[in-house]
Amino acid sequence: LAHADGDEAYAERLAEPLRAAGYDVVHRGSVLVGESLLAEATRVLVAGGPVVLCGTIRAMGTRWASQVVNAARAYRGVRIYGVQIERDANLAYLTFDTEVATYWLDPDRAAAELVTALTRHYPIERDAPAPEPSYAAVERRFQTLLLDTCDIIDLANLPADRHVATR
Repeated sequence: LAHADGDEAYAERLAEPLRAAGYDVVHRGSVLVGESLLAEATRVLVAGGPVVLCGTIRAMGTRWASQVVNAARAYRGVRIYGVQIERDANLAYLTFDTEVATYWLDPDRAAAELVTALTRHYPIERDAPAPEPSYAAVERRFQTLLLDTCDIIDLANLPADRHVATR
């Protein structure tokens, strides 16, 4: 999320539904002491991640938001999503002709539109759930583990040849 210094509360309100949808969100308020915001932004751009422009009047008048958006244009396939937080914030010079979510008009709808757009262009790859093992497979695994941890053959004073002993 590209936003101005002091707009962390807006950025965090935008970040909540994105995290709930399964996205990792980086913004000035999420970078820990000792970490670099520039390094985090670069990591996201190099990975092809999207940029969400948190459009306040302050953000449109500061350098950081425009630097991030302009840097994003240098990376092929990186999309820029504008969210107009305040009614009078002019995002047009950074978003060009792309559709902008109007957060100031309806925050919930704007967040939903943003999640929908991200889902369409940056789908979350969810791991497929592992198939449930069959009872026979679980029983075989248990027997193997039991034999490995507790050598039943030796404890029962059976022949050392496992093949003969397990018949």
